[in-house]
Amino acid sequence: MSQPATSAGRLDLLDVYRALAILSVMLFHYTVRWTTPLDPQNHFPGGQVFASTTILSYGWMGVELFFVVSGFVILLTLERTTGLTDFAVRRFSRLFPPMMISALGVAVTLDLLGPRDWSVGPLDFLFTLTFVDPMIWGKMLHISDLHWVDGAYWTLWTEVRFYILAALTFRLARGRFVTGWMFLQVITAILQFSGVSKLTHIANGLLMAPYLPYFSIGIAAYTLKYLHKGKATTAGLALLVASAAIVLLDSLLPLRPFAGNPLALLAANSLVLLLSITIIFSDGQVTSRPGRLIILVGRASYSVYLLHQLVGVTILRIVGSNGMTSLFAVPAVMLAVILAGIGLYNHVELPGQRLALKLLRRIHGKGQSL
Repeated sequence: MSQPATSAGRLDLLDVYRALAILSVMLFHYTVRWTTPLDPQNHFPGGQVFASTTILSYGWMGVELFFVVSGFVILLTLERTTGLTDFAVRRFSRLFPPMMISALGVAVTLDLLGPRDWSVGPLDFLFTLTFVDPMIWGKMLHISDLHWVDGAYWTLWTEVRFYILAALTFRLARGRFVTGWMFLQVITAILQFSGVSKLTHIANGLLMAPYLPYFSIGIAAYTLKYLHKGKATTAGLALLVASAAIVLLDSLLPLRPFAGNPLALLAANSLVLLLSITIIFSDGQVTSRPGRLIILVGRASYSVYLLHQLVGVTILRIVGSNGMTSLFAVPAVMLAVILAGIGLYNHVELPGQRLALKLLRRIHGKGQSL
């Protein structure tokens, strides 16, 4: 493996964008997602007051911003790890502890307080912890009706596939990661837009075609910010331009759930691209007191994300049935879930990561390099 190419430290701006992303997704889920027309069963009737608000209808684009940040961070992580095992251990220790606790909390909350069609079975919980879409397990094992503990967890399966693709590309490209990734991105786009159903299925399933360009934009931003070498700069620019073109083209050919109006989606994607480009030119530091609070939310955004959707909507259903208006309930529940997520981050995610790393290194063997 190549040695770290840069001494890049933590960028506050990335945490600001994580905070923006999680707040955007929360607003989407707490307003328009679980009311009609997006939810025919109308699990959150109080959300109908927001149903016609276009900007809230595109809050799901916060996930795409998360993917951009992941793309930026992953190359830095790969450069700082000593091999594929080290990389896998670090990712597992980062993701699993808060996922296990959150999934258990969500399952219990839904069983006690949630609507019956959101109930979680033991197998749902078990297969959710694998980070692989439970529907895939269901098909393999011939078990019907397996699903995520919380549907928002679908992004974790996307992230895991990205980690696998990135790690393999980094290993095989041997110092030319960005060029290798550019090749993967172009091939994926060709398969996606080929019009051949089998090839499109491969692109969408294995290669995450609708989401890969966002990871690619993050990788390009990292390359252009830190790897100031002729070939790297050229490859980074090419990857940025190609990925941006794919994203904008996909906006005009909306195939994803909640895509809605192509022009509105184009505007949302343009905003994500603009934010991505600012990472390249910004010094990335935030010193103001309000800014530090936003950074805290960003750092805890993974834990907040794991908790927020069905638990939050369940609480909104309860307080709404007791007369609290949605205009007050939504920000109140958002604040409560964010505080719970920060608690999970401080008391589970961070110590869990340290403990998992320690245990896995001990299992792996003191005499071997991770």
